[in-house]
Amino acid sequence: MLLEIDKPSVSEVDIISYDNDLSDNEKQVFIRLFNNIKPYITHTPSSPFMSHQLRFVSFANDILSACRYSQYVQDISPMPSSAALHSLALDSPTIYSLFCSSKERGYYLYKEDGSAIRDSRDATWNQNACFGAFFDLKAIDGICASSGLRFAHYINVRPGCKTVSVMGKLEKVHSSNRTSRYKKRPADNNIPAIVLSEENEVQLKREMEDLQSTIETLNAKLSTLTKAKNSGVYKKDKAIKDLKAKWPSSKTEALYKQIRQLKADRFQEFQEVDHVRKSLKSARSQLYWKKQVS
Repeated sequence: MLLEIDKPSVSEVDIISYDNDLSDNEKQVFIRLFNNIKPYITHTPSSPFMSHQLRFVSFANDILSACRYSQYVQDISPMPSSAALHSLALDSPTIYSLFCSSKERGYYLYKEDGSAIRDSRDATWNQNACFGAFFDLKAIDGICASSGLRFAHYINVRPGCKTVSVMGKLEKVHSSNRTSRYKKRPADNNIPAIVLSEENEVQLKREMEDLQSTIETLNAKLSTLTKAKNSGVYKKDKAIKDLKAKWPSSKTEALYKQIRQLKADRFQEFQEVDHVRKSLKSARSQLYWKKQVS
C-alpha cells in the first residue's frame, strides 16, 4: 500500500477502500504508520524496484510479528522444499513400481547374477541394477565424486523435468598414517601361567565352596526380603495415602510424625534389599575370579 498509493498521507476513507476488514484500532495504527513512513519513500514513476520494497517488507514483518499476526509475515527469500514443489522422488523401489510392476507393458530388470528382479524388496537390495537400467551410473558417480560424495541412489526430479537433485553420501577419508584405536594387538604367548601349590589349591577350593554357600544363602534371603518388601511397601503406601487424605482437615504434629515414620520404615526396607543385592553381586564377582585362577 505504501508503494501503491501516491499520496503524502491517507485518511480513514482510503483505508476502508483498501481493506474494509480492519477494526477501528487497526485503522488508526495503519494511518499513523503510513503518514509517518510515506515521506521517506523514494518516488518512482514506474514500477518500484526490489531495493525500495525490501526495507519496508522487513519493517512490516517486525510489526506483524510484534502484533501477533505471524500468519501475514512474508518470507524475504523463501527456499522451497522438494515436497512443496511436488518433486518426483526416485529410489530403486519407486523405479521398479513405475516401470516394472505392470505385467503387460512393464520392463524386466535383472540382477548382477542374471536373475530377474521380481518385487520391491529385490529392487531395494539391487539398487545399482535398477538405476543402471535407466541412468548412466558412471556420469552420476563422476558428478558426486567431484563434490567428495558417493551416490546415495536417490534422485529428485523437479517439476518440468528440466532439473534434478542427485543425493550423495559423504565419503569417509581413510589416512594411511592414522592408527586405529581398536587395532588388534598381536597375541603374546609368553605370558607365564599361574601355578598353585597343593596347599594353595586346597585353600582356594575351600574359599570357592564358602562363596558358593554364601551366594545360595544370600539368594534365599533376597527372595524373602523382596516378597516382604513388596507386601510391606504396598501396605505402607496405602497407609500413607490414607493419612495424607486426612491432612487438609487435621494438620496436627502427631499426624505429620506418623506419616514421616511410615516413610522412614519404607525406606529402611528398600535399604535392606539393596544391601543384600550388593553383597550378592560382590560374592558372585569373587567366585568368578577365583574360578579363573583355578
